[in-house]
Amino acid sequence: MSSTYSILVTVAGLVTKNKYASYSSTRVILVGITLEILIMFLMILLAIVSETLSFAFA
Repeated sequence: MSSTYSILVTVAGLVTKNKYASYSSTRVILVGITLEILIMFLMILLAIVSETLSFAFA
């Protein structure tokens, strides 16, 4: 749902031909990409930690 709003804000910012709206839409894209990368690293870290904290005996 939030990616849909990000796309709508980006399109609205680029369509208006306003300098500040274009900057804002670019910022929305960059923040979205940054958050996706951080969430991906968090999930990878969680997977690594859960494997190292596994108390199952083989």
